[in-house]
Amino acid sequence: KKVDHDYIPTFGIELAEGRNFSLDHPSDSSNFILNETAIRMMNIEDPIGQKFIFWGMKGEIIGVAKDYNFNSLHKEIDPICLFMTNPFYAKKYGYICFKLKGDNIRNTIKNIERSWNKLNPTFPLNYTFLEDDYTKLYLSESRMRSLFALFAALSIFLSCLGLYGLSSFMAERRTREIGIRKVMGARSWQIVSMFSWDALKWVLISNLIAWPIAWLYMKHWLEDFAYRTSISPWIFLLSGFSVLLISLITLSFQALKAARTNPATSIRSE
Repeated sequence: KKVDHDYIPTFGIELAEGRNFSLDHPSDSSNFILNETAIRMMNIEDPIGQKFIFWGMKGEIIGVAKDYNFNSLHKEIDPICLFMTNPFYAKKYGYICFKLKGDNIRNTIKNIERSWNKLNPTFPLNYTFLEDDYTKLYLSESRMRSLFALFAALSIFLSCLGLYGLSSFMAERRTREIGIRKVMGARSWQIVSMFSWDALKWVLISNLIAWPIAWLYMKHWLEDFAYRTSISPWIFLLSGFSVLLISLITLSFQALKAARTNPATSIRSE
């Protein structure tokens, strides 16, 4: 990869060994900086100062850059060889990289365009942001995340409707039982607990069935990435707790209504 002496500090690349290119060393025009993957692949020991040939160019290895991923995490880190670019090729084929401050970016870009048009009025300035380039690498994942979020929200909404309907049906069917329990001294929280457990046990069973399926799907999806995170059990525990909490809140509306009904009215209606 053709670079200049400002490439490494501009992108914040760390050096494991050696030094960066410098204008104080004219010989750096034929020297190289390799990343750790390249050093491992070529099995080079004590690389600093060793002779190296790349594309017919002869020079020395003056630095070893720590591995950094410039592609998608779907791919493993490739070996990289950095060398000083020839000014002719830099003008003809190169890219200019700017590190901008977070404030007033629009004016900064306008100033860059103004300077560019003075130096090269024939070709318009085409620019991209590094953040946008990386976002494009994960465009399919971003779309899938949005789709999953939409279906998850829809599923939660439909589930809440179903639970509310189930609790209404249970309250209607057990009106007399609730009245008798109230006459016998049962408190409202006991009635709510009875209702909640009857429905929540099925929610818990459905979670136990869904967790292995979700784990297998996530494991299969992560296999597409060369660098991937581990699947923590906390993901399933937190999701299960969230589902139980949402279900409990949904069930409590109808359960509290049934628990607060006058027992005499409930028994008389039966």
